[in-house]
Amino acid sequence: MAKAQILIVEDDGILALDLRNRLVGLGFGVSASVPSGEEAIEKVKSSPPDLVLMDIMLKGAMNGIEAAARINSKFDIPIVYLTAYAEEKLLEQAKLTQPYGYILKPFEDRDLNAALKIALYKHKADRTLRASEQCYRSMMDVMDDAMYICSSDFRIEFMNPAMIKRTGRDATGEACFKVLHARETKCPWCVWRKVLQGEHVNYELVSPKDSRHYHVANSPIRHADGSISKHAVFRDFTEIKAMEQHLQRAQKMESVGVLAGGIAHEFNSLLATMLGYGEMLRVDIPEGSRPREYLEGVMEACYRSTDLVRQLLDFARTPEAGRKPVRLAPIVEESIQTLQSYLPANIHVHRNIEAASGNILADSGKIKQVIMNLGINAGDAIGENNGEIGVHLSEVEVDDETASREGVRSGTYLKLMVSDTGCGMSLKVLARIYEPFFTTKDVGRGTGLGLAVVHGIVKSHEGFITADSEPEKGSRFEVYLPVVEN
Repeated sequence: MAKAQILIVEDDGILALDLRNRLVGLGFGVSASVPSGEEAIEKVKSSPPDLVLMDIMLKGAMNGIEAAARINSKFDIPIVYLTAYAEEKLLEQAKLTQPYGYILKPFEDRDLNAALKIALYKHKADRTLRASEQCYRSMMDVMDDAMYICSSDFRIEFMNPAMIKRTGRDATGEACFKVLHARETKCPWCVWRKVLQGEHVNYELVSPKDSRHYHVANSPIRHADGSISKHAVFRDFTEIKAMEQHLQRAQKMESVGVLAGGIAHEFNSLLATMLGYGEMLRVDIPEGSRPREYLEGVMEACYRSTDLVRQLLDFARTPEAGRKPVRLAPIVEESIQTLQSYLPANIHVHRNIEAASGNILADSGKIKQVIMNLGINAGDAIGENNGEIGVHLSEVEVDDETASREGVRSGTYLKLMVSDTGCGMSLKVLARIYEPFFTTKDVGRGTGLGLAVVHGIVKSHEGFITADSEPEKGSRFEVYLPVVEN
């Protein structure tokens, strides 16, 4: 192992020579011995030693403390002071240069050896610690996840760039609950007590500050003085949460569709039997009689039920038979004219149909049904108030991320948007609008199958539908249908 090289800075020549001999005898190397602070600085520049043994009271323009301060400003070299005085004022000045030790004159070889070895060991440990801290901070700086460290009194000690970006500023020294969650007091979900006990605590949180979903991982950091800080990493999974909810809704709708299709087929068989027997009874029961009147009522209810069955089948699945390349704009224009005749005078239909050259593979009758159902629902939402329904058609590109989320292929789509200025819907209602027989209308005003059928038709045409609504702010439905080659 190479000997540690010591630079001696001592203006007393005899003492300097004595120090050299002692150091060599103790197994150290001596890089040089200089009498002044200026020469010490130059020597450090030309040949940096492992340690500087500096006399505090140097003669000349620069004393040992000033020379040490200049060396510390540019070099990472430990300094040990030599002094014959233990003046408090002098020692306070020397402390500002953060020395690695003091040796009082006269000294013993044992004291000299111990002081230098301890200084070299501490310096090596400090360098290792600084390197570790720098590595740690570098890791924190490049993290995409927001991270902070706070003390046991809830004061932020460190924030990485991602957390600074989230909060809008470097809030070191401020209260964590106020900066992170816009609260005036400690958060009800705070886990500081568990962290102080050495536990690692993970939980999910919807932040009251930005309403986003976070997975928060909390870990204790133990300091040399026995204190503990909390290290918390915020991983934003809002988009993942939305995709999970969308997938759950899609799976739910798929299972409901299968159930609705099965019920419709069974019900259809029963209706066919009922209608068959009814037709035979018509032959045997004379017209104008009371039994014939009752039978006609039964038959009318059966025929109305067949319409309900057809809607259920439309929701469950729509076969490809009857689909062909068609232009959507003329279908929309024709549907708007029909819709306007259904709506009262207090509702105006505003149209914006852009020229779209692309065709869609569709059953024109089913697409008209989609437009009419959306339009009639919009009219019901407006009610007796003056309002407006907007129908817009445009050509858009659906990117890979959206396509993956909706379970369709990416590419060019025609987007049909139907909006209204009606009463709107809450998030709770919005989550159930495609469920069969779910309705917010009064009894007798709807079956609850309109939007369920719309959803089934759009999915069968390899498209998707989105809905956005707020109470008292109206609703907006967007239907995306893929463009096909001519």
